[in-house]
Amino acid sequence: MRGPYSLNRANIAINVPDRTGVLLLIHGDSYEPVYVERSEHLRKALIRHLPESEKSTKIKEHSPDRFMFQTAKDDQKAFDLECRWYHLFKPKCNFDHPLYSTAGVSCPLCGFEGE
Repeated sequence: MRGPYSLNRANIAINVPDRTGVLLLIHGDSYEPVYVERSEHLRKALIRHLPESEKSTKIKEHSPDRFMFQTAKDDQKAFDLECRWYHLFKPKCNFDHPLYSTAGVSCPLCGFEGE
């Protein structure tokens, strides 16, 4: 896991490759977990979460000001990591368990496969 970094355009450009991986938005000195997300384009995903770009009112309410991330070899590995971070950090703005686009792929921790 890399970070934490202040959530701003310069830190994203300098530190984040535009690769597949998982990001964690956090708030304040206590590093309150706000949101976890996997993406095929980490840099683009983080730019969408900048305060001036964020569309989710729930995420805005929790004012994430820092981020952490980890790259993954492929989407399956990113899904596994996203699930692990979802269970470990219990982010305030992740209301539903992560889903994988391919049927039969389940969470490595709880076995959840979706509906």
